[in-house]
Amino acid sequence: RVILLCSRQAGKSTVSAIAAFHTGLFRPNSLILLVSPSERQSKELLTKIRNFYDMLPGLPTLEENNKLSMELYNGSRIVALPGTHATIRGYSAPQLIIEDESAQCPDSLFSGITPMLATSQGQLMLLSTAYGRTGHFFEIFTGDDQTWEKIKIPADQCPRISKEFLEEQKLILTDWEFRTEFCCEWG
Repeated sequence: RVILLCSRQAGKSTVSAIAAFHTGLFRPNSLILLVSPSERQSKELLTKIRNFYDMLPGLPTLEENNKLSMELYNGSRIVALPGTHATIRGYSAPQLIIEDESAQCPDSLFSGITPMLATSQGQLMLLSTAYGRTGHFFEIFTGDDQTWEKIKIPADQCPRISKEFLEEQKLILTDWEFRTEFCCEWG
């Protein structure tokens, strides 16, 4: 289990897309599920994965490639789902579930995805910026459950984000917005 609390634009979606792509590529017949607060956000993560697939020369054509899923030549499937408890049921034994923007996902979504891992011993990645002092993302990150690897990357530790940009954002955003979006502080 991995939980990433990161600044906006720190690369958390890119890293999780690489993890999903790697799992699909090197674990034949695996199921990877991408969930987020909205279908649009899940599709964005799937697009990143497709881009990585397209970067590697010599890979066979995808068996299936549509707006919400892709199937690799080795039988692995990567599926983007909307973030509602009622619409994610029916998937069994995923090797990896990624919950993107986890702090903004309803707790009912989290309680709907975790039982899917009962027989696969699959991986679970939660990634988000800080949001509020409630919900499963907050509880897990601030809790003392040792089964989770916790990673925190505020903007000042991300070389991709310049100090000049951060100073500009301090002028544009409220103090609370800046601290949650870039400093990994709970609102």
